[in-house]
Amino acid sequence: MGHTYAKVVFHGQKEKRVVERVLVDTGATYTIMPASLAEEIGVFLTPYRSQLTLADKSRKGVSIGLVEVEVEGRREPVQVAIIDDVVLVLGVQALEALGFEVNPVSKKLEVIRDSGGLALKFVGPS
Repeated sequence: MGHTYAKVVFHGQKEKRVVERVLVDTGATYTIMPASLAEEIGVFLTPYRSQLTLADKSRKGVSIGLVEVEVEGRREPVQVAIIDDVVLVLGVQALEALGFEVNPVSKKLEVIRDSGGLALKFVGPS
């Protein structure tokens, strides 16, 4: 199917970092960030951890943080999984928050809706 890449700006608490070529992974829930980059830009660390299944099927405990992610002028807060020595990956949560999907033919990001989260309005029984 090929790979899709995007230019991404990560806005941390300390500074921002422009990364010209970030792998977009529609099979990854979280955006995956190396610990060194997370520390450098000042990712907001939460007290939460998660167990992720990596592409090689191994399991890894990770810290969860928050950072603002900007792609093509759209900017939203996104959860990131912080792991030592990994490839930077833009995951599905970020794509959803930013309102993008990957076109499998063109291998490009396409806008599918406004950026920002989605919420359902619950209407209780009458």
